[in-house]
Amino acid sequence: MKNRIFLIIFAFIVLVAGSSTGAFAQDAVPTADEGAGWIDIALYISYILIFLCAIAAVVLPLIQSAGDPKALLKSGLGAVAILVVFGIAYVLSGNEVIPMYTQFGIGESGSKLIGGGLITVYLLFFIALAAIIYTEVTSLIK
Repeated sequence: MKNRIFLIIFAFIVLVAGSSTGAFAQDAVPTADEGAGWIDIALYISYILIFLCAIAAVVLPLIQSAGDPKALLKSGLGAVAILVVFGIAYVLSGNEVIPMYTQFGIGESGSKLIGGGLITVYLLFFIALAAIIYTEVTSLIK
């Protein structure tokens, strides 16, 4: 079962990478009087494949851990932890709106969400970095 899931995920990744890099639309550079044709088709294929990969990334682990509720609980705790980190980052973020934001239609709430997302990424990066350093130091000590 695990080999099948791995092959399905690998096939999705290969298809998304191939379609998003233009592998399906190599000779489709439009001229001035031509439409985008193949490029549009490749973009739509990429969107569909990314959507399918996102669904597979959520559904397949749930299917795999259906027999082991403890693994499902651990995944749920991880998701809750990320939501807590985002909540902290959202509270810390500012809601300033500069003129550049207004031309893209971003208001105070959008600015706060963007700031919260950026702070979340920064916090998760430093948490991962600290975990890597901790793991390497403890493996050197042992």
